[in-house]
Amino acid sequence: MRSMNLKSIIRRKTKGCTIVRENEFEENILNRDFKADNINEKWVIDITYLKYGENDEHKTYLSAVKDLYTREIISWV
Repeated sequence: MRSMNLKSIIRRKTKGCTIVRENEFEENILNRDFKADNINEKWVIDITYLKYGENDEHKTYLSAVKDLYTREIISWV
């Protein structure tokens, strides 16, 4: 690499998630009990982002709501 005057690019680590204060969340009602006995009894939500385009310069968000009884996606945006 020296003879060809090449340098490697080292990317810095990025933080994985945003720090949120404990009082900004609602009470943890499920308490990791993800088994539902009836339809529409328990719903969960997940929000993530997807990178796209050349060099991943664009970002879009995906939010999904899932029923834990049927395991179906109820809604997504």
